[in-house]
Amino acid sequence: MKVDCARPHFIIWTREDALRDVISSLLGDEGFNTLNAHDKYEMFRFLEEFQPAVVILDEGLPQILGFEVYEIIRRVDRFKDTNVILLSSLPQYVPGIDECIEKDQVERLLLSKIRRFIPDEFVMPESERQMHEEARRFAKIIVSDIVLYNQDKAGRGTKDGTFYEILKDEIEEGRRFYSSKIPATIITTTNYFDEAIQKFIHRVYSESQP
Repeated sequence: MKVDCARPHFIIWTREDALRDVISSLLGDEGFNTLNAHDKYEMFRFLEEFQPAVVILDEGLPQILGFEVYEIIRRVDRFKDTNVILLSSLPQYVPGIDECIEKDQVERLLLSKIRRFIPDEFVMPESERQMHEEARRFAKIIVSDIVLYNQDKAGRGTKDGTFYEILKDEIEEGRRFYSSKIPATIITTTNYFDEAIQKFIHRVYSESQP
């Protein structure tokens, strides 16, 4: 995980993998540090260690409710500057919560909602945002081509967990091509190429589940 300690941190804790991926991608494209919590212990460890600008919580979590996490955060003085966004299935107003967003509106509303919590110097200029979007799109195209021209190997590697090993040469060739076309400032601060691979593997795995 690449973490720029000078930039704001976001903790994400949701029970839905696809929703977590969407949020991580949106925030990553803005250059923010994202930390994905998988249980309440990891959640509070991240809080202590990183003092995040924003915590994004599912309303219903394993072991604890999102609103209960919010109440704990508010009782601790050193977290007084941490803002909380609650993700809900239905429109609702929750007293005290900084923002509440319906899950099906995350892609449309999240970035505009968080900007009021982030100092202006950390808001990415439009020109830079476009560069990141182009890099992410280019990574996706390269990974799609790797899969298209190596369908048998890609399918086998995804099923048995050997995708990186069985396609090692093709992946390294694709990574070199990606790095030759994308600015070094983006290469050194993001993981778009590997993220594109992981998204493909996750999509195939999800489609294979009953």
